[in-house]
Amino acid sequence: MSRAIDFIKDINDSKETWTLQVRIVDLWSVVNLSKGTEHIEMVVMDSK
Repeated sequence: MSRAIDFIKDINDSKETWTLQVRIVDLWSVVNLSKGTEHIEMVVMDSK
């Protein structure tokens, strides 16, 4: 049995857990030299 897939536009505060199927369109890392931290940011897209 497969789970129902939720779309990005339907995300709201009605529940805590969502099942998304997305494609990563763009991905980059950001370095904060003053704090010494690094994180990754991405743009995602679903089928709609």
